[in-house]
Amino acid sequence: MCTGDAMRLCGHEVPNVQRITACMVRHRAQVSPGCRAVMDREHAARRRAATAE
Repeated sequence: MCTGDAMRLCGHEVPNVQRITACMVRHRAQVSPGCRAVMDREHAARRRAATAE
């Protein structure tokens, strides 16, 4: 869902996944609605996992 946004906004960071992720977070306001939904879902899952520890 985020591939197009990642290439458009953060293609200069390829192939470093951590840098791409950080770049996508910085450009969150510019990503497509579908990608933002995925990012929000993954963020919520990480928060739940962190609180469960």
